[in-house]
Amino acid sequence: MNCRPIIYGLRMAFTDTWIMCLLHKEKNTQLLENDAVMRLLRYFAGKTLQSLSSVDIAGYRNHRLRTVGASSIIQDLSLLNQLFEVASSEWEYTIDNPVAKVKRPRPPTERQRVLQKDELEKLLGAAKDSKNSKLYNLYIISITHCHEAWRGCRLKMGAG
Repeated sequence: MNCRPIIYGLRMAFTDTWIMCLLHKEKNTQLLENDAVMRLLRYFAGKTLQSLSSVDIAGYRNHRLRTVGASSIIQDLSLLNQLFEVASSEWEYTIDNPVAKVKRPRPPTERQRVLQKDELEKLLGAAKDSKNSKLYNLYIISITHCHEAWRGCRLKMGAG
């Protein structure tokens, strides 16, 4: 007997999908994905799976691009895509996946990160103990140069 409703609201679809999927994920991943699900539900309030179009999904992407980076949007779209995949494969819905038709933003190519004090101390300690006698001095010069360049960038950004 088939008990799935003909029109599946997003809230019900997310609940069914995430009860199944989140049980096997780390606690931090569960929290992050729960936040993303709540954002999607707020944006698409009152919509059903069948009523979502690629225009709706692109609108969501553009709305989020105003406040967050590409990685966050890619994660949100991946969750929504997963929902449509489950609806199609496990619930046997004959439904187009509008997420697949929407261009995703380019992921960032690099990540800038500032070393914490303890990390810097470990790095310089290892460089001092290295067989390469020039490594420590090279790191000191590089760190000083990068710090000054970064500080100059921040000052210019603040002035502009």
